[in-house]
Amino acid sequence: NESVVESVLDRSLPLDTPQWKKVEQLLTYLTEFAPGYKITELTDAICCFADDQTKRGFVLGQTELLEELARRAA
Repeated sequence: NESVVESVLDRSLPLDTPQWKKVEQLLTYLTEFAPGYKITELTDAICCFADDQTKRGFVLGQTELLEELARRAA
């Protein structure tokens, strides 16, 4: 089930957006001041947080959809 959610999200969430470009710019800027391993740790932590939040949103959306379908069927 989790791998299905991950594959749907990977196909549906493009990284070529203005928001992502800003993230890339900021990370590039930070590399001038912080060691590479710290940038990697920061990037990993941000990605894990965003991934978790996206999965939660997807699951909540599916739950709401099922509740709405059950309500309509009743």
